[in-house]
Amino acid sequence: MNLILCDDNLLHLDYALSITKTALAGQDAQFHCYNCYEDVLALAHSPTFIPHIAILDIELDGDSGISLAKELNLYFSNC
Repeated sequence: MNLILCDDNLLHLDYALSITKTALAGQDAQFHCYNCYEDVLALAHSPTFIPHIAILDIELDGDSGISLAKELNLYFSNC
């Protein structure tokens, strides 16, 4: 399972990662952490990466996690 976590506040990103790892203990999960909208979108253009879950901050340094979720959904409708 591939998970994307994105938060522009690195402290919050680390905390979200910690909580998520604890919740998924024992699962085969790959965590991909980013602190900006553009880096997540670059990953979305990778032909070999398919995310299953995206955990996104609502406010991303001038951008919106909701907009990012909509954009990801265009590429990965099952995420």
